[in-house]
Amino acid sequence: VVDRLSDGRYVMVVEANQFPDYVFVVQVKFSPDGIDWSDALKTVYRPSLKGQGKKAGAPYICVLPDDTLIVSFQTDEDASENGDNRCTMKIITSRDLGKTWSRPFAPFHTPDGYSAIWNGMYFKDNTLYALTSANYPMGGIYLRRAHPLEAEK
Repeated sequence: VVDRLSDGRYVMVVEANQFPDYVFVVQVKFSPDGIDWSDALKTVYRPSLKGQGKKAGAPYICVLPDDTLIVSFQTDEDASENGDNRCTMKIITSRDLGKTWSRPFAPFHTPDGYSAIWNGMYFKDNTLYALTSANYPMGGIYLRRAHPLEAEK
């Protein structure tokens, strides 16, 4: 997924699988123009359990007007078993263009044995919309809204 920064540059988030200790990790890269993507990939999230078959995948990125980067992904790192059917959606943020990242938080309560997967985000009119496909408390598409820029005031 790609989004645009206020200065015209682009940022992309990808699911990467070149690390033997993790099924997937989340990485970002920047482009000056959306054509030249020669900037190096930077790992921004990896599961907390190394070498346990855990993953952080299906990432999504959203850039706020103040260039805060918001990345969502699905992970089974906290589940008793591995797999998409055990994943929860988590979100991390960066206020310094990806140099540092917040601790992850889960916008949807997903008990072990359930899933919140294939997430997405959208920002409009000072509202961040986070969506996921989940099977708790019942199957459906779930939506959370937040006003991240107002929280700073």
